[in-house]
Amino acid sequence: SIGSMKSLNELNLNDNFLGALPESIGNLSKLKILTCGFNKINALPDSFTKLCSLSSFDCYFNQLEFLPETFDQLTSLKVIDLSSNCLLFLPKSINDMTWITDLNCQG
Repeated sequence: SIGSMKSLNELNLNDNFLGALPESIGNLSKLKILTCGFNKINALPDSFTKLCSLSSFDCYFNQLEFLPETFDQLTSLKVIDLSSNCLLFLPKSINDMTWITDLNCQG
């Protein structure tokens, strides 16, 4: 599974018709860049907030409706692109993420 690739720094899953990210993605403790645009992802796995090295998360053109309330555990995350999703709201914890430098939730 993808979770066994523990040295992975960058993962591009664009354009794969994915309905979800695997729960094992949380095992990728060295992952810095995750790009998964143009899929059909509607929720993030519970293990997502274990991605402690993640600095850039691009999940544009998906079907995300919400982010986990524990999203603020991603303390290395600086750049977030969630444009063109179905977000109903952002978690309150995002207000505490003062380290974010770029947040795109357009459309």
